Amino acid sequence: MKKKTRTHIVRVAIVLFFLIAPPVLFYASGWRITSDFSFKRVGGIFINAGTTGAEIYLDGKLQKRTNILQQGLFVQGLTPEDVSIIVAKEGHWPWTKTLEVKESFVAEARAFLISQDITGTAIREGRYSDIYTVPGKEIILLERKTANGFTYEFFLPRERRLLTVIRGSGSLSSSVPFKTFYMDSDNFYLLFTSKGLRIQFDESAGTLTADLVTTYAVDESLPSLPHKILLDNREQSRVWISRDNTEIRAEWLKNAPLPYYFTEKETSVFRSPNIIRSFYFYPGRRDLVLFAVQGTIFAIELDNRSTRNFQPVYNGRNPYFTIVGNALYIIDGNSLLEAKL
Repeated sequence: MKKKTRTHIVRVAIVLFFLIAPPVLFYASGWRITSDFSFKRVGGIFINAGTTGAEIYLDGKLQKRTNILQQGLFVQGLTPEDVSIIVAKEGHWPWTKTLEVKESFVAEARAFLISQDITGTAIREGRYSDIYTVPGKEIILLERKTANGFTYEFFLPRERRLLTVIRGSGSLSSSVPFKTFYMDSDNFYLLFTSKGLRIQFDESAGTLTADLVTTYAVDESLPSLPHKILLDNREQSRVWISRDNTEIRAEWLKNAPLPYYFTEKETSVFRSPNIIRSFYFYPGRRDLVLFAVQGTIFAIELDNRSTRNFQPVYNGRNPYFTIVGNALYIIDGNSLLEAKL
């Protein structure tokens, strides 16, 4: 090849480099030409559907059907603007959200899809008035109304039978309901205004003992049921019911930055004209709460961007509930029901 030809090729290559390099660098650094012919950095969206067989739509267009390996959608290169999202699955309530795509930022959200056909299977009958889970145990505490007040029973949901009381059965009855309870090591304390009970479980034998410990009694000035305050599994946030039992509030306990499902450090999640009864985190979620009001158990998310999704879980007469594993245990009427989430 002649020197003149080589020189010409080098010059052409240099010219092409300076012509091509700027757009490539422009694109690689996140800049795009928008529909109005302005230059903006792009962003992205990540949506976790959390289940298989769900369809994820962006601005009304189907983007993905989730499967066992991929249960989310990640889209990048989006120009800054609001994007409407729908996550839907047959037989489930749909989830919707509008997210703002920001420059050089990935907007994140986690959907939840509640089945429209959750029903409870009756596993025990009784005139029960409330239900709780013993902390750290797969044991349910049942409160039963009697002619003289209240009696407390402990139930093994997996075996569907009561624990047998081998000592202190009389102390598990009271003319008034208990004030609070807590777990200390292997001991469970059930506290009344005038007495305290230390309860020890032998789950393998299916038995328990109840001993009076008057030093643990509480007075009327203390707030009842501190387990109406929920800490997430990392103790980074808390959710609680107000003292008048009409409002659910949430607070991020750590320093900034806030997670995507908190737009401010403390927020009101739900306010009701009626009494809110049982409430718990949804199994495996820190951004989703279950609660009972009137005849329905609902799920509500903490994330209030554009809208706070709110879906019915169970419809009944006057349900109270607790959670063990991924199962919902509901007192409704004179039945103890089990429902799979």
